Amino acid sequence: MITLQMSFNGAIEIRSVDRSPSVYLDHCAFRNISEDQSRRESFIKILKEKDGTLCISWLNLIEFAKVDPSQQKLAESFVDEVLPNVVFLKSDPFFVIDRENDFINGGAQILPHIDAEFGKSLLTGGAKSIKLLSADSLFQLAACPKLLESRKNIANTVIERIEKLRYQFATNSEFANRVDTFIYHDTALRGTPLLIREMIRSLLKNSKLIMTENHAFDLMHTVVPVSYCDFVLLDSHWTTQIEQARKRMEKDGVLKFPMAKVYSQKNDGIASFVSDLKNYTVPSTNLKQAV
Repeated sequence: MITLQMSFNGAIEIRSVDRSPSVYLDHCAFRNISEDQSRRESFIKILKEKDGTLCISWLNLIEFAKVDPSQQKLAESFVDEVLPNVVFLKSDPFFVIDRENDFINGGAQILPHIDAEFGKSLLTGGAKSIKLLSADSLFQLAACPKLLESRKNIANTVIERIEKLRYQFATNSEFANRVDTFIYHDTALRGTPLLIREMIRSLLKNSKLIMTENHAFDLMHTVVPVSYCDFVLLDSHWTTQIEQARKRMEKDGVLKFPMAKVYSQKNDGIASFVSDLKNYTVPSTNLKQAV
């Protein structure tokens, strides 16, 4: 949840509060719910009744760069209706892992996945808005040439890293053996390191899968949200990968951290998600942490 408070010098400051149940939607799910009036109203009503949180990443914005402006406006109005029950999260798992390690070692005591700076983009509201908090023009900003170029660079960097690891996996037996070995530390703050390892492991073993921009973004839609949220909607491939990783970690006794419940749009997954969200029991303290 986003709240506003006055600083000592009189300036308005934004505060991000992460409350359960927290929900993350990948691009397809975001569009599906924001563009379907019935699903949209149902989702917002339930989330606000539970005092939960919609988690949004800059990746959500970037993926709206190439869609029709009318769809961007629907996404913006959807976020406006959900406000203030919104937080922004970091989608780069390696950045989040570094933050987790810093937290464990006595550094900044904030939730590593929260992107407080990105949250400030809502503070002034759009040029046409009179509200202090507004998503007006938020998704349309993603269509600027700089972000479009950034989209390509991010995807290419992820793809290049995976292809290099695939080569190592195919040519270095010692490395291949390490890929199949769980490395879990009891001091781990969250399951992010194991989840990124498991997701990359699946890509290394499936060498016939041709990595695309969509695969790169889907990987980033998956790891941090599943590590920190309660409910995550993904495509069917990544939902399967998460469930297989969950079973493997349970079997090896290393699943010692919370993982989101995941859904895909196949087999009426969105309806199942909405039903589970409605039946979710809010913990006695649903406040995770604020920054």
